[in-house]
Amino acid sequence: MKAIPALISVLNDLYLHPVVRHEAAEALSAIGSDGNIPLLKNSLDLDLAQEVRETCELALQRIQHLKDAGNSDELSATDVSPFKFVDPATPAASCSSVDQLRKVLLDEEKGMYERYAALFALRNDDGSEAVAAIIDSLGSKSALLCHEVS
Repeated sequence: MKAIPALISVLNDLYLHPVVRHEAAEALSAIGSDGNIPLLKNSLDLDLAQEVRETCELALQRIQHLKDAGNSDELSATDVSPFKFVDPATPAASCSSVDQLRKVLLDEEKGMYERYAALFALRNDDGSEAVAAIIDSLGSKSALLCHEVS
């Protein structure tokens, strides 16, 4: 894919703003190529910006999820966004209650992939309680989560 070298260059350019580098890592995640794994691991380990490290953590877990799911014919309904774009994490199972999802989303001790999965499940729910939970997450310590919510 022609975009990959440019995205790698952006991710590696520490003079760029962390949110710009986050977007490059998120795009590499959306592409889902195993070839991006070493670069994402390197950025996870060495990048000084928390937003970039958290994005690389998400990207690695998303790529692993895609590998575990096999090809796109085997993806579950929760793997496909109703909004026709690629989410950084697969929404949590639809059997989770809004209250359970809210607890996960607001739990600062949970991993970012799990919190994002709760976020996207709440977004897909679209009810007033789900919206309230998402709004509450704007108080998160994670700049990355706040960026995604906003």
